[in-house]
Amino acid sequence: MQRLRQIFSLSEIKSVILATLIVVAGLVLAVFALALGGREPELSTLAAILSLVFVLLMIVFVLPPLARSASREARNLSIPFEFTVGGAIMLSLIIIVGFSAWNTGNNLLFLILALLISILLISYAVGWLNLRKIDLTMRFPEAIYAGEDVEIRVQLKNNKRLLPIFSVLVEIRCTATDISAAEPILEKLFPRFISKRLGRPPLISKTLSYFPYLKAGESLDIVSKHKFPERGRFVIRDFELISRFPFSFFSLRRQLPARATELYVLPKVDLSEDISFQVLSEAGRAPTHLRGVGQDLLSIREYLPTDDLRRIDWKATAKRSEIMVREFSLEEERKFTIILDRRLAEKEFPKRTIREIFEAESQGLYPFRIEKFEKAVSLTASVLSRIADERSEMRLVLGNDSGEFGIGGAWLLSCLRRLAATQAEIADPEMPAVPKEWEELILSAPVGHYFLIISGFKGDFDEINSSSVKLIQF
Repeated sequence: MQRLRQIFSLSEIKSVILATLIVVAGLVLAVFALALGGREPELSTLAAILSLVFVLLMIVFVLPPLARSASREARNLSIPFEFTVGGAIMLSLIIIVGFSAWNTGNNLLFLILALLISILLISYAVGWLNLRKIDLTMRFPEAIYAGEDVEIRVQLKNNKRLLPIFSVLVEIRCTATDISAAEPILEKLFPRFISKRLGRPPLISKTLSYFPYLKAGESLDIVSKHKFPERGRFVIRDFELISRFPFSFFSLRRQLPARATELYVLPKVDLSEDISFQVLSEAGRAPTHLRGVGQDLLSIREYLPTDDLRRIDWKATAKRSEIMVREFSLEEERKFTIILDRRLAEKEFPKRTIREIFEAESQGLYPFRIEKFEKAVSLTASVLSRIADERSEMRLVLGNDSGEFGIGGAWLLSCLRRLAATQAEIADPEMPAVPKEWEELILSAPVGHYFLIISGFKGDFDEINSSSVKLIQF
């Protein structure tokens, strides 16, 4: 029972038991009505009516979840088509008419059966031809931020010489991770070779654009806006063209290969964060006693031919009756190391069943998302953005990955991509609040090097009290 609870939640187990009881009760009543026959007409009629009621309950409560699951499996298995509601009705009519024709031998019924089968086959053939000879090009912006609208350009080209294209939906298929978050749980329940197979991450389908009509030999660009609700890293597997043309009996699919590409949805950046401004203001530029370009006055001296005329001090020149220039002290360059502590207590991680994990991953969501940690990631991104605007060197430390120093917008983008893919981890209760790696970085840092530690770890950070170290506990 414990293993079952790890796979399904209590409500899901209840739903499965209820669905099983409905199916069994309907079958029992149907067999009971058939067994009574004409011996007990009233009781037989009542049993038949009750069995029909249970059939109706099956249609309402049992079949829709099964149909949704079957549709998801069809997408993951890359089956080139699936029946729509209209197609299922058409198939049912073919079965009913076929059985009636075979049972009665009526030629008219055989003609109707042939007509229905022909329409179904023609629908599939025309739909298959509609998706042939199509080229697809897609362009994503360099930076995509969570919760913000982004413009994605999709170009569809019809390479057919005569036939146009009708009603084509373009989707992108990707995975959020290389392995599913459910794999560690599956390893405890099944052998390694089974858990590895079951632990494959589900494919995520995102609808991008819809092309209602495209003439032969023409191409069309459509720019559509999309919003990614959460940060993350997505690996693009392929593109998918979907069409229900001409009669909506089938939902036909065609996969187009895509170049292996990683798509990063960056965390939210809020430059109005007071804390990010406070960090930079406290880490002020320290003046030195060396000459250079700065804001602090070092001395006033006589003019030399190599001096800049803009540095002439006219008041001192009038007093001394000779040209005097201002000389400024060289400001110390600042360096920042931002440390995001990914450790959190085990109790802060939400409990998820295997089914809930796969359900979240199939929607492109992280199943163990912790709101507190997401705010810390957003704060880290905001601080990094403000430092980049100040043109100061910075480094991002995530766990054992200390990273390197860099400067500018390109370096900021690489740091935000690392943030997009990072996740919280369960803290080791025996681990000190300040790991040795952090302590070595802080102790070996030169003057003018500032550290910001963003942590949710409930530990004693008193040992790192310093004017160059600031701690933010979330």
